[in-house]
Amino acid sequence: MTHNPDPPGEPGPKTALVGLTWHPQAVRALRLTADGRILATAEETDWRARVAADGHAAVYDSLRHALGVPDGLPALLAGAVGGRRGWIDAGYVDCPAGPGELTAGLVPAPAVPEALIVPGIRLDTVRGCDLMRGPETRLAGLLESVPGARDGMRDGVVCLPGHHTTWVRLGDGRVRAFVTHTTGEVMQLARRHGTPGRSMTGEGHDPTAFTAGVDASGKPGGPLDHLFQARALARTGRLRPEDVHPWTRGMLIGHECRGMRARWRDASAVVLVGGLEPMARYAEALRRIAVTAVQIDGDVALARGFARLARRAGLVADPTG
Repeated sequence: MTHNPDPPGEPGPKTALVGLTWHPQAVRALRLTADGRILATAEETDWRARVAADGHAAVYDSLRHALGVPDGLPALLAGAVGGRRGWIDAGYVDCPAGPGELTAGLVPAPAVPEALIVPGIRLDTVRGCDLMRGPETRLAGLLESVPGARDGMRDGVVCLPGHHTTWVRLGDGRVRAFVTHTTGEVMQLARRHGTPGRSMTGEGHDPTAFTAGVDASGKPGGPLDHLFQARALARTGRLRPEDVHPWTRGMLIGHECRGMRARWRDASAVVLVGGLEPMARYAEALRRIAVTAVQIDGDVALARGFARLARRAGLVADPTG
């Protein structure tokens, strides 16, 4: 599916590059200007089967064709495409890292000279070890510009909600520290295979049940015993079956947000980057623990990140001269 937001019949800005991000659920492709404006989008949801049958290059070519871009136009690829089971292992740059390190670590895609793959970021210290692959490109865009800060965000805490949610500490325009939470994955496992799932009816979102779950995360205990409480509350009639799902999600996200506040005690505000629905849930959970949130569309940050890295790499000219 392709979407072109430019008004028909009117001359539009010039296409400068293509950016593709490879998620577990889909590959999303963006046709972009040199300053990171989105001119068109395309998506491939069944990319794993396509890759197994025809290889990564076939998916890449199909999406470029869907975007209607000419051959030879530079492209940047991010996400799972650069993992060990991807098109080629693009490796990681060490934290602390920023756009400069990411640009220096770009890896050419096999047999496609115009395409470069963005590396991930690795955190390996005595205090802990973590990896990110995909969020780094959105972070590069966030460092480029955010509402109210044309020159970008240089310091603070960022949350990128997802199946695996990444919390990032920025300092002086670079990623200084980060931690990944498997909240979405645990929620999926609890629903499909865990004890709470036996009491769940549907996957709807009830705001009251969700905030009750967030509040429950502040009570004595941890997420493991609170997971079982989801079933106990349902069996004793204190939770309706249709409320078990939002309560459990709220409880897990609540523990995640409280853990962030304990880790970074000065974080009274967080920038959320992602889709509207997950950002709204995290914003509500943060509000319950007295943390304000600014929400940034994930595609906007991604597009600006691709453009910034492409300019730094000399793939496209800086439109400001």
